[in-house]
Amino acid sequence: MGRSPNVIILYGIPPMHLKEMWDFGMASPPCIPSFMGDISDSGEVLFTGFQTLGAVAIASYLRNFGVEVEVQDFYVDQVNLSEARIVGISSTFMDLRDVKEVVEYIKEENPKAITVLGGPLSWSYPISRIMNEVLGLDIIVLREGEKTFLDLISRIQSTDSYSKVHGIIYRSKGRLIETPPRQFIEPSEIPRPDWNLIDLSRRMKILPIETSRGCIYNCAFCSETNYWPKPVRPKTIEKVIEEIEIDIEKFGIRTFRFVDSCFTAPQIRCAKICDAIYKENLNIQWSSYARIDNMSRDLVKKMKQSGCVAVDMGMESGDPGILRSMGKMYTPNDIKRAIRTAKEVDIITHCNLVVGFPGENSKTIDKTINILEKAQPDAYSSFLLDVAPHTLIYDNPDRFGIHGKRLAWRHKTMDTQQAMKEIQRIHATVSSSHPFLGGEYFACALASFGYSTQDIRSIFSGFHDLYKNPNAKTTEVFEKASQDLKQFIAPWRGKRNTIS
Repeated sequence: MGRSPNVIILYGIPPMHLKEMWDFGMASPPCIPSFMGDISDSGEVLFTGFQTLGAVAIASYLRNFGVEVEVQDFYVDQVNLSEARIVGISSTFMDLRDVKEVVEYIKEENPKAITVLGGPLSWSYPISRIMNEVLGLDIIVLREGEKTFLDLISRIQSTDSYSKVHGIIYRSKGRLIETPPRQFIEPSEIPRPDWNLIDLSRRMKILPIETSRGCIYNCAFCSETNYWPKPVRPKTIEKVIEEIEIDIEKFGIRTFRFVDSCFTAPQIRCAKICDAIYKENLNIQWSSYARIDNMSRDLVKKMKQSGCVAVDMGMESGDPGILRSMGKMYTPNDIKRAIRTAKEVDIITHCNLVVGFPGENSKTIDKTINILEKAQPDAYSSFLLDVAPHTLIYDNPDRFGIHGKRLAWRHKTMDTQQAMKEIQRIHATVSSSHPFLGGEYFACALASFGYSTQDIRSIFSGFHDLYKNPNAKTTEVFEKASQDLKQFIAPWRGKRNTIS
C-alpha cells in the first residue's frame, strides 16, 4: 500500500461464531454452510460485503478540513499502520472483544500510535469497563464524532492538552478524565459521504444513506434514543436527493439503505422524501427501519412507489402489556395491520422481537407466536433482552424489577436462560414466518442482484426449510442466491488482513 497517512480509521464487521448467530436470532447453524459458504474449523464466518457508514462519514468530514485520513477494513484490507500517528476505530457491529483485538494489533504494529474508539460500542458498555479491559486504548470519543475527532487530531498534532477537547474520555496518570460534553453538529455541516475512500468493488452494491440523526421515540430497552439528542436533526430533502443522484452518477449504484433510527418518523417527512424520489424519477431500490404505528396505507403506497423493497419493523412482542411497558404505544392489532398493509403493496416485511422484557412468561410468548402466525411477516429475528447502559431499563432497575445487566439478568417472571429457551421455542413453533437475522438488509442485498420480491420470499422459505431439515431440497433460485452472496461472505481463519 505504501506510506500510511497520519490518521487511519479502521472499521469492519468482525467474524461471528455460529453459536452467536443462533443466540441472537439467526436460524440453526446447519443452514449457514448451505446458504452462505463454508465455515471455518473454529465455527466462525466473516461477512465482508456489508458497507457501514460511520468511518466514511467521519473521514469525509475530516478531509473537508484538510486532514490526511485513510479508511481501512480491519478484517479485509492490507492495513499498514507503521507511520500512523492516530488510529481511530469505528465500532459499528463490533463487540468489546473485537475492539480489544483491534487495539492489541495496532499496538503490536505501532506502539506509539494513539488509539481512539468511537461509535456505538462506547455507548453500550460502562466506560470504566472498556478502558480497564482494553488497556491499549488511549481515548474514547463520546457520541457524535465529527467535530470531536477533528478537534482531538488538531490538539494531538500541536501537542496541546486533551483536556481542552470536549466530548472525550482519556487516561491521565492512572485516572480516567472525562471532558465536558460537546455541542452536536448542525445537519448542514455534515458532508456527503465520499465513497471513494473505500474499495466499493469488494462490497455489495448497496450504499447506506442517513437522512436524519436521532429518534422521536423513547423505547425502554434502546440506547440509541439517548445516543442522539432530541429533537431529531433532519437533513434537507434536497440534500438527500442530491446524495442519491451523485451516488448513482459516480458509482452506478441504485440500491440504498436508509439508516435513520426510524426512517418512517415523522410520517410527513418520510412521505416527502418518497415523493421527491418518485418525482425525480431516480429509479432506485431501498430498505429502511420502520415503526409499526407509522405504516399507514397512504405512506406505504408512497414508499413502494419510490422503490421500497423491504422494511425492518420492531414488533418486539405480541403482548399488549409488555408493549406498553416497553414504551411502544401500539397494539397487537396495529402489528397485524402494519404487516398486512406492507405486504399488500409487495414490500418485504421483517420483524424484530425482544424476548425477556420484565413481565415476559410462557403465556406472553404464546401471544407473540400467535401474532407471528397470524400476521405472517416474511422474516423475523428474536433477540434476547439486552440490559445495556443508557437505556431506561438499565437506569431504572427498581422500576422494572430487574436484576443484572447486559445479557445476564433476572426478574420475577423470567431469567436469561429461560428467555433463551423461549427463543428456541419460537423458532421451533412458528411455521408461517422465517427466522432470518437481518432479513430486511438481506432482502435489499438480494434486490441489488435483481431478485424480485417473489424470489426473495422463496429464498427465505428455503432457508426456513433448511432450518427445519438440513437435508431439505433447495430450489434453483435459492442456490443462485447462495452463489451470489458467497462472493461477499468468507470463512475466517483467525489471521488478520488475509482475505483475498
